[in-house]
Amino acid sequence: MMQNRRSRPALILACFLMIPLMACEDSETIPPEGSIITVAGNPAIVVLQNGIGSSDIIATVRSELGVPLPGQDVRFSQSSGLLHFVGTLPIPANSAANIPIPTDSFGNSTVTLTTSATTIVTATSGNATGSLTLNTAKCTLSQITLNVDNSTDSLCAGASTPNVTSCQQDVCFVAQVLCTSSVPADGVTVLFSLQNNTVMGRTFNATFDQSQVTTDAMGFARTMMTPNSDCNNATTGCAGNQTCQAEALAEVQGGSLQSDPLQLVINIP
Repeated sequence: MMQNRRSRPALILACFLMIPLMACEDSETIPPEGSIITVAGNPAIVVLQNGIGSSDIIATVRSELGVPLPGQDVRFSQSSGLLHFVGTLPIPANSAANIPIPTDSFGNSTVTLTTSATTIVTATSGNATGSLTLNTAKCTLSQITLNVDNSTDSLCAGASTPNVTSCQQDVCFVAQVLCTSSVPADGVTVLFSLQNNTVMGRTFNATFDQSQVTTDAMGFARTMMTPNSDCNNATTGCAGNQTCQAEALAEVQGGSLQSDPLQLVINIP
């Protein structure tokens, strides 16, 4: 009986000593505060075959100084489709969603997404979070063009021109997305924006009535641009024959394909 009494405290102490070790083994490795995650897809556009396609999702964890961090646990989630481990069949038993996947020596953690629709993939490690919107297409995209739209389908009531001569002037644009075989790509999301629109402290701001448009059966996406109210500002605007500039741009959502910039000539009395 005396021997059992002596061994019981030792056993209890040993159990307490083992608890932190077990907790450490079960815990995840997360990056320090200030770290960031960037998420990319390969390919950036999911090409659908028989209604389904896939893309490798790479989440890169970096310190606040930009140094890749190996051995960090990353959890992935998706808005639609299925995430699975690289090299495995896309079946539920192999789902990689919300499972910690460590980064490699380059700071990359990789899963494969299989989907039939546009999907948002989010990667999280500790307080660091990054996301990516993956667009889908029925073909391999090769080109996107941007032009002033003077067709009968234009959203503008009158003719459009890239020569902006009034702060009340609307300009309509049309973008077309094509596949490698020059076949129109329908169902692709196109983003419209302005760039290089500030010079000598003056900015030409404008709003697109639709900055995000899905292409139709002919691969066309249309929008209308209207100058903002600050266009007439005497100090920072463009009225009064002030020097202003801007370029219109169209790109496929995800940034994998961009049009050539369309130069706007701004000369407002």
